Amino acid sequence: MTLADIEASFANFARLGIGVLAVSDDPYPPELRRAIVQTAARQKIPAIYSARMFIDDGGLMSFGLDLVPAWRDAGDYAGKLLKGAKPDDLPVLRPTKIELTINRAAVKAANIALPEAIASRASEAVN
Repeated sequence: MTLADIEASFANFARLGIGVLAVSDDPYPPELRRAIVQTAARQKIPAIYSARMFIDDGGLMSFGLDLVPAWRDAGDYAGKLLKGAKPDDLPVLRPTKIELTINRAAVKAANIALPEAIASRASEAVN
């Protein structure tokens, strides 16, 4: 994906009358992640993202896995494998924490009335 792809996609969204956006859990490089967030804000398309990183870049809200424990678990697994553990002997781990994060500044900038039912369920609200 390139910056031109992002612009073309959003132009297509406008042409199709798409009014909301859910951004998938893809490992976007930081510059593309910021471009997606900025383009959604500029086009006034409310978007929910899969990771907190988008909120740190100014995104409206995210709902997804808390990546810090997941990365820690991956590091623990790698360490065990490097010490000789057999992959079949290691347990399958599931995500333990899913977060809903809301960016109050983005909500205000988009002039969105966030329902209390959503706001009250947020794991975190940032400015």
